[in-house]
Amino acid sequence: VPEAQVEISSGLKMTIIGEKSCTMILSEQVRMGGGILTGIKVTDTDDWTVYSVVKGEGTQASPYILKTPQDLEQMKGLMVSGRTVWFELGADIDMTDVLNWEPLNTTKPFDKAVHFDGKGFTISNFSCKDKFYCSFFGVLNGYCANVTFDKASIAAQTAGSSMGVVAGFAGTADGVHASAENIHVRNASINATFKAGDIYPVGGIFGTMAYSAATDCSFDGALYSEAYGGAAESNNNRCPSGGIAGRVRESSSITRCTSSGSIIATKGRYIGGIAGWVSASENTPITGCTNNASVTGGVDRVAGIVGHYQQGTISACVNTGAISAQYNDNISGAGGIVGYSGPCNIVDCVNEGNVIGAKRYVGGILGCGENQTVIERCCSTGEVTGGSRIVGGIAGCLLYAGSAIRNCWTSGKVVCPTDQQAGGILGEMMQNQTVSCCYSTAAVEAARVVAGIVSRAAGGGWTCTTSHGDTIEKCIAWNTYVKATTSGSVSSLGGSGVVVGFTSFYNTLSSCWRSPSLVYTPSDTAGNAACDQPDCSPSSPYSTSTPGIAGTYGRPYHGKVAAAGDTVSSLATMLGWDTDIWDLTDDLPKFKKR
Repeated sequence: VPEAQVEISSGLKMTIIGEKSCTMILSEQVRMGGGILTGIKVTDTDDWTVYSVVKGEGTQASPYILKTPQDLEQMKGLMVSGRTVWFELGADIDMTDVLNWEPLNTTKPFDKAVHFDGKGFTISNFSCKDKFYCSFFGVLNGYCANVTFDKASIAAQTAGSSMGVVAGFAGTADGVHASAENIHVRNASINATFKAGDIYPVGGIFGTMAYSAATDCSFDGALYSEAYGGAAESNNNRCPSGGIAGRVRESSSITRCTSSGSIIATKGRYIGGIAGWVSASENTPITGCTNNASVTGGVDRVAGIVGHYQQGTISACVNTGAISAQYNDNISGAGGIVGYSGPCNIVDCVNEGNVIGAKRYVGGILGCGENQTVIERCCSTGEVTGGSRIVGGIAGCLLYAGSAIRNCWTSGKVVCPTDQQAGGILGEMMQNQTVSCCYSTAAVEAARVVAGIVSRAAGGGWTCTTSHGDTIEKCIAWNTYVKATTSGSVSSLGGSGVVVGFTSFYNTLSSCWRSPSLVYTPSDTAGNAACDQPDCSPSSPYSTSTPGIAGTYGRPYHGKVAAAGDTVSSLATMLGWDTDIWDLTDDLPKFKKR
């Protein structure tokens, strides 16, 4: 508007020419010379929507105060490129009448930053459908905290971007930063459909996180994503889906967040209760998170916390939800905490949910560790079931040298009903790996190759005369039973064992014990009965004359039977388990609080 001289107390008429959808926003007061413009009279209300004036100046000292749906709709016009605008909620807001929200920040370079403080208020009945970055913010640049979204609904058919209730992206891969605290999404409905081969993450709160942090946030609702137009087993059908975030990229973290409800992704992989895919090639910590949601993936890499975890440390996380990977060919990669991992550490985690994988690599904590993986101070009490081979109470398989499972325990049943390799702690042990100071009270059952601690420790094959460098030591098989359901000769069937089902003669097998009441049922009871065996090492290997060794595949390690009065804790004390980690005062050891 050009400058004009207007007499004080005189009237001012403004004519605005433009589309009916144009928006003009005035701050609370506009100074004009010696007077103040305090209001505008609209004479043709059929062509205009009149909003109440948003109070505040958008600064830290005087944020815009939002109290109505119309106030929220004015946010887009109040946001400014190149600087941070401050907003606060001043009341609960019901968005029922806002039929299809337009996300606030969807244009590169996404430089309209916000500081949004919900002040504990609730935005209810928010909905957004078929929008780019389908969400409230679109791309969150800045800070959002202390707000609840109740009964939010977002949906996208043939979606073309990441989507989540709060933001499609929190931060960006180009270095836009975002931070979220105390955000709660409850009673949510999220529905996304993707073309097979696309990678468009779906999250309960954020679709994708990059250069961002989420702390003390929660999701409760139903999340459903589907890939169409391709075979279910296609490697390209990545539909990263998670309760907090679908995908987590570089320089990001998730801390003390919770997910509940249900997360379902048909014909898609990378599904997690907290995050579907943590894809950064750097440490991306996931700390103190809990999943209570049921998590179902139509393909593989499905877990209670992270479906596929590329790199970093997951610590102090808990899963109570039921986990199911329904892929019917080759691998499942299903776990209570992580489905599939690159180099990572998983520490102080608990799984209480049942884990089911239609095929191989199923574990109570980890389905499969593809790179060097260390699991410490973890336990699983949920039942673990694999439709095919390689199932473990803690981990299905560790593929990489240097991997280890230390100071862990299991009690949930471990089952591989139609195939081989079920272990109370680990299903498959490759080369130069360690399992130490672990115990299991689980019932373990498979068609063949079954064990109370490690099913097979032979480099992924059946050669027992090659050195694989594995170490299994100071472990206690206190299982209720170890049972092979297929009977026959160990000359033709993979053998079983109380501690290890099939082992290389040159592994280090040391100081392991078994319960005197454990019921052991091998495939061939005549050729593979439990007996005390000496320790084994590369310098003092087993041979075909070692007690318990029989047939072609009868290569077990049974350890030594405990005395009638022994307990797991008394044996652990004798073995020198670390009392900074373990409380050994009861019959069964438990972890000390950390």
